[in-house]
Amino acid sequence: MNERSLVVFLEVYRERSMRAAALNLYVSPQSVSKTILDLEAEVRETLFVREQKHLVPTDYAIELKKHAEKILSEYSLIRGHSLGQPPPRQLLKIFCTYGVTELLGAQFVRDFNRVHKHILLYLAEIPDGRALELLQKNEGAAAILSDPSNGNLFTSRHIYTSEYCFVVGKQHPLSGAKSIGIRDLDAVDIVTKGGEFQLYINQMAGFLDADVHPNVVLETTSYHLSLQMAAENIAVAFIPKYMAQRYRPDNAVIIPSGRYDCCKPFYFVTKNSGEIGEETKRFRDFLTLWVDANIK
Repeated sequence: MNERSLVVFLEVYRERSMRAAALNLYVSPQSVSKTILDLEAEVRETLFVREQKHLVPTDYAIELKKHAEKILSEYSLIRGHSLGQPPPRQLLKIFCTYGVTELLGAQFVRDFNRVHKHILLYLAEIPDGRALELLQKNEGAAAILSDPSNGNLFTSRHIYTSEYCFVVGKQHPLSGAKSIGIRDLDAVDIVTKGGEFQLYINQMAGFLDADVHPNVVLETTSYHLSLQMAAENIAVAFIPKYMAQRYRPDNAVIIPSGRYDCCKPFYFVTKNSGEIGEETKRFRDFLTLWVDANIK
């Protein structure tokens, strides 16, 4: 067993494929296969079993992965860094639905960095569907999404749910309302999300059922633009309450929605196959505790 064999083992573990691992390592599939066979012979354990089109790590391989990562980290420390200096930070890529970074804010990043100095967060806001595609391809560690995902492929844990509200310019006729219901929006200019979002679909269905016809002047995923349009009295904005409270312009007011089924949930999502990494677990646990303490 040597450094190279552990590198090959971890690449096969990540890719669940000897051919894919070979492409990443710029070697032949035969070379990868021989390395794994030699490693299995040395440890006298089977490391992978084939199921359909993918390799599945055995319990022994799952345990070996933890030790292999530590050993390779030590190699890297000795080779590229002075002893006694802190090791390089581990990049942790988390895909986020729109609005997650605004929900957490700079305070979350500051607090996380204080506790987990060895982890470098990469928070990427992308559509939910795209996030799931990338998770399925092992191109990210986890995601924070707005819908629970397919239970056969992913594990979802509820983190937080925010109500929606209206933001209205102080000069708008609705600015003095205690709450705004569907019928209040007939012929009113509004800015909202687009047709690919389930909340928008539900909202439009509610308008049709009530025979109400608001004037949608813009569809956008940008909450900041929605707030700006409300502040300038161009349109009524319908956005999550946490966004409205954090960035409400001085010349606008926040008004509760008369519909209590309008909300934005957040779920922590990981892929079912394989064990999630230690850094991902630490992020998940910190996120849950931090949201409970600072937002809920």
